[in-house]
Parts: sequence; C-alpha cells; structure tokens
Amino acid sequence: MGYLRRTTIVAAALGAVAGTSLQPSRAAAAEVSPPLLEEVVVTARKREENLLSVPISMSVASGEALQVQAISRLESLSAAVPSFHFAESVAGNDQIFMRGVGSGVNLGFENSVGQVFDGFFFGRGRYGRSLFMDIAQVEILKGPQGALIGKNTTAGVINIRTARPTATFESYLIPTWEFEGDKGYSLEGALSGPFSERLRGRLALRYEDKDGYVENVVRHKKEMARQIYDVRGILEADVTATLSATLLYQHDDQQRDGRGRELLHCSAAVAAALAPTGEDCQFDLTNTAINLHNGVEVPATTNTQSDIAGLTLNWSTAIGTVTSLSGYSRYNVADNWDGDLTAFEGTSLNIDESYHQWSEELRLVSNSRGPVDYMAGLYYLASQLDAAFRVSANLKGPFPLPTLPPSFRVTNNRLFGQDSETMAVFGQVTWNIDPQWSLTLGLRATREEKKGHHHEFPTALYTDTPIPPPAGGPGANVHDVSAKRTEDQITPNAIVQWRPHKDRMIYFSVSQGFKGGGFDGMLSAPQATAQSRFVYRDEKVTAYELGGKFAFPDIGVEISTAAFDSKFKDLQVSSLLPGDGTLFRVGNAASAISKGIEANLVLKPTRSLRLSAAATYLKARYDRYQDAPCYGGQTAATGCIGLFQDLSGKPLQYAPTWKASVDGQYVWPLNHNLEFSWFARLDYSDSYALTTDLDPLSFQDSYVKVDSSLAIEAADGKWRVSIIGQNLTNELTTNFGNTGAGPPGASVFRFAEPPRSYRLQARIAF
Repeated sequence: MGYLRRTTIVAAALGAVAGTSLQPSRAAAAEVSPPLLEEVVVTARKREENLLSVPISMSVASGEALQVQAISRLESLSAAVPSFHFAESVAGNDQIFMRGVGSGVNLGFENSVGQVFDGFFFGRGRYGRSLFMDIAQVEILKGPQGALIGKNTTAGVINIRTARPTATFESYLIPTWEFEGDKGYSLEGALSGPFSERLRGRLALRYEDKDGYVENVVRHKKEMARQIYDVRGILEADVTATLSATLLYQHDDQQRDGRGRELLHCSAAVAAALAPTGEDCQFDLTNTAINLHNGVEVPATTNTQSDIAGLTLNWSTAIGTVTSLSGYSRYNVADNWDGDLTAFEGTSLNIDESYHQWSEELRLVSNSRGPVDYMAGLYYLASQLDAAFRVSANLKGPFPLPTLPPSFRVTNNRLFGQDSETMAVFGQVTWNIDPQWSLTLGLRATREEKKGHHHEFPTALYTDTPIPPPAGGPGANVHDVSAKRTEDQITPNAIVQWRPHKDRMIYFSVSQGFKGGGFDGMLSAPQATAQSRFVYRDEKVTAYELGGKFAFPDIGVEISTAAFDSKFKDLQVSSLLPGDGTLFRVGNAASAISKGIEANLVLKPTRSLRLSAAATYLKARYDRYQDAPCYGGQTAATGCIGLFQDLSGKPLQYAPTWKASVDGQYVWPLNHNLEFSWFARLDYSDSYALTTDLDPLSFQDSYVKVDSSLAIEAADGKWRVSIIGQNLTNELTTNFGNTGAGPPGASVFRFAEPPRSYRLQARIAF
C-alpha cells in the first residue's frame, strides 16, 4: 500500500482532469460532427461494457488492426503491449508473463495468465501457439482476475473473441507474401451469412507456409520452417425469441521443422571445439545443431494439433440473461530436438504431450444498469494430462566430453500423468450508490482436486527397451511416485468507482487470486527423495490498483492509467540446475512483488489522423528467495553457496523496467473512391532477464523496433493492397534462453525472434 500512497498526487491530478470540461461551447457544439473516437466494447467481466467503464487495466486490439499490421500470433502482439510477454519454451510449458509474473518451464505448470477463447477458459500455455484467425478483438487484462475468471489468473487474462456470423452475406480473402525475413506466404479467408431467418453461419480458414529465418550452416537449410492450417466453423441460431445457441468448432494443425536456437557467449574451449563445424557462438541467425541418433540425422520437428468445441446458450429472462457454456478441448504435441545444439552427437530430447479438458459454466447476469447489478455462476472443469519426456545421451566424444563409459549412453524416460477437477461458485454485485459513485464486491469459492503420477526409468539408447539402472550417468535415477492434492480457495475482490463525468472515471480495486499447486512433470530424482520433491504448493496474490480512464470524444482524446502493487506468496518457479543441462528444480519462491505504473494515450484530432502510446514502468522483484539454484559457472564470489544463491531483492524474469509502444496512422482520401494510408509503430524495451536464475549471460539488451506499412484501398472497403515492414531496424532479439552446450556456464542459447521482414498483403471483400 505504501507504493500506492505515493501515487495519490497523480490520482488527484487525474481527478482534476476528470472534472474539467473540455467540451466545445454550446454554439460550437451544434456544428460538431459525431465524436472522433468510436466506442470500444469489451467482455472482460462476462458482459458487454464500454471499455472506459471497466475498472481494469487492459489493452485492446481489434481484429482489423491485427490484419492491417500482419500480427498473426501472441508473440507478435506481445511486442506492442507493454508488460505482456509470450514465448515458446525449449520444453514443457510455454512462457506467458504479465507484469513480470508467469510460469516457468515444466510440464506440470499451469499458467499464471489464463486464456479465454469465446468465453471458454484454458490454463495451458500450448493454446497460445494458435494463430489469430478471423478475430473480432483481443483483450489483455492485467492483474489478478480471481473473482470472475478464477484459477490461473494471478497475473492476468488474455480474452479472445472471434468474428461472429452475420445476418447478411459477407466474405473476404487476405493473401500475404513475405519476401524478406521469414520468407513464405499465408492465406486467410472467411465466409459468413444466413442459412435462414433464424440460422447464421461463419467459416474461417488460414494457411501459412514459411521457410524459417535461422540458417543451419551444417544442414544447409533454414530452421523454423513451418506449415500451419486452421479452420473454424460457427453456427448461431435464434432458437426462440428469448433463447439463442452458438456452436463453435476449431481445428489447428502446426508442423514445424527445426528450432531457432543459437549458441552464444561460448567459453574459449567450447568455441574452439565447435569452430570446425562452422559454429561461431554469435547471435547472428545461424546455428549448427543436428539431431543425431547413432550418427544418423533424425528430424527435429515440433508438431501440434488442437481442437476446440463449444456450445453456448443464452436465455433472456425477466431477471437477467442465463448463459451456459459447455466446452471440450484437446491438444497433442510431439516435440523432438537436439539438446546439445551442436553438430556432434550428444543429447537428443523428445516430448510427447496429450491434454484433454471438459468444462461447464452456468451463470446469470442482470439485464441492465440499475441500482444493483449482479452476476452469479457455477463452474466445473475436468482435465487429463499425459506426457513423456525423454532425454537420450550418447556422450562419446569428441565434444563436449571425452569418451564416457556406457552408463552415459542411455535414454532417460520421465512419464507424467495428471487428472484434475475444479469446481467453483462465483458472484459479483455492484451497488450504484448514485450517478457518480459505485461499489462492486465479488467472490469466488473454488475446490480443486489433483492426482499426479511420475515414473522415471532408463531404457536402452534410443529405444523403449527397459534396462537395469546404471551406477551413474543420466540413467541412474529411478523412481515411481504418486500424490494427491485438494485445495479450497476463496478469491474476493472489491472496487470503488467515482464517475465525475459520463466519459471519465477513477477506480480503486483490491483483489486476490490463486494458482493451484501441483506436481513436477519433469522430475529426475532417486526414489528416496522423489516423493518429497514431487509436489509444489499453490501460488497466491493480493493486488491493489488505483486507476483512471478519461475520454474527451469530441476532441478525440482518451487517457487511461493505473498504478498497481501486487504481492505474491509462494510464487511457483522453475530453474535449470547448474550441474545438468536438462534438469529443472521446481518449487515455490517465498514471495515476490510486482508494482509499477501503466499509461495509455489515444489522440484522434481529425478523422484522418490517429496517434496512440502505451508505456509501463515496472519494478518486479523477488521479495524473498534465499534458496534459488545457482546459474552455470557461478562462484562463491558471485553469491553461489552450495549450489544455491539468494535472489531476494533481485528482478523477476521478463520484467523490463521500462517498456513502451508508440504508433500512428494517417489516411489521405485520394478521391471519392480511393484512400491512401500510412501506419508506423515504435516499440522500446529495457533490458530484462530471460532465466529465473538471472544468469548474466542470459539477458536481453534494450532495443528499439520499428514497424511501418503503406496501403491503398477502396473507400468502400472492398479491397486493400499493403506493403508491410516489420522490425525495420533489424534488431536481433530473443524471447527465451538458457544453458547451452558444454559444461554448465560454458555457453548459453537463445531463441531468435524474427529479423527484418517485408510483406505484400492484399485484402479482397466479396
């Protein structure tokens, strides 16, 4: 609370702005055209509301903006949203972070940032790999959303809404050719319209074929080449005058060859050993990794298939709208890669992951704003996860180690299974005290039950044939453990709003959230210690937020800002152990704090010009974390005592102090039929850590990226042709990294983000 008290003066100033009338004079008002800024409708609180009335810090991207800027995935969007980060990880859970808080690398982890897709909740990071296709809007909610959305939202929520079926026929096609950078093409299209007076449908498709952008100088081909196709069908029916039904199905299939990982910061010995293969240990979009099994190359592929199906029923009654959401989803991942990142045969890794979930949500939402608005609901989620993580080690020289005994030539198998059930009851009541003041109270009661099982054992190299555990080496650990967890959680929130003007408001909120405890899905330990290391505790957060949203529609100005202070207890963390490049230590840091200030500005002084800016000042730190694993090569002089270091007071990963984005668009009418437009965006980020252990070699330096596009289009929107440039400054950046080849500390690797690219895009509406 001390941090928020220091922002009181800022809030007072904002209050003064909120109370100031910037409306034109009465005489001028009669001549004013409609407001320059359009209303933005969001569904962050499970009902349609004006963005300016929602007391949550959030960023919103329209589907049209995503198409115009050629943003097709969460990774691309995260660059333009300060305090948000998404990255695929080397193994296990993908990285989704908000305000410096997220989940580490482990198959057992669920995310601290939940994902909601057309009302259906997903807590696994793999769903973040799906492409944006025929999207209506993406809402990035910051801070815990524990009362209404529930588990796995201690840091925030990504709320995605697809385009809906239309009452009249419409269709479009968007072909895009990328001819520098990640070369290739994509094709997106949608067809929508009525089947009858009461039945409407929409079909959307997207196909992407890209060559990749990291050159493997040994394989003489690009890494990260991929083929992706998505298809979605939606049927929407007016069953009766008061009952509507929406049926949704989406399939996603991603086939990828190679990984965009690069070695850098190699020690002299490692650099000398790898030089003959062409490895330069530089971050320059080249690598030399080959996935070898007994000297024969095995494709390093990542294949992901997912399906989402849901039925939504909305029944309008005299007391409110009753909504039922019945959902099923699944995904399968087969991931194979070279663990040592070299042209030599060393370690080969494989993950097979299968996940299913079934969910049902039933809720009642009051009809309209009155003296009291309310919401109440029930929620049920059942999920099943089965995963196999295999590390095959054939360390027989010449690098990184001399010829080792046969015990080091073995496949280590870690089989993980988890069944989970979540049941919750939730509600929220808003008391509109008078036209200016309101008080909102929310509460969610959750029971979560989990059962986990983990089995580690060795097999003959590159086979499924069990063998007796060798005396040493990667196959020495053998265990078979099981555990159960039952948790009962209460997550409340309270919000006070003051609205001195219909277009301006200030709010103060207090909220709590939790992420359930679980099981280490990649555990490697002997039977004697495996049971005690298998389970980790739940994560909790208490957050305070003071914010304001101010609009002056007639002069085209919107301002929103928020100061936040979030205190995390038992933060779930995962760190690579310094003695092994494939073992992670999973547990709970004692506590962490994420606090800062966010601000967004939109200016639209004319109908032709729109400017916007967003910035975050963030201080995300471990409050207390005294037993963090050391990073590879760390010494006592730099704080490593007995393989552990004290990170209390040190920054969290993916937490740049400053991050900002500024963009602008100008439209020139050429005549009554044609328009020419120019768009540009600048993204800035301070440096930040890529790893939990804060290895000095695993920091992303500060950078500036520039995107721009030029377009000519029909004034009626029937067609558009664009030239789009991304990362025009050609900054080589990374979104994930860790220990690389050789002994711990000898090198690190990074996932390269795309370099400069140019695209030619067309959009045709039929």
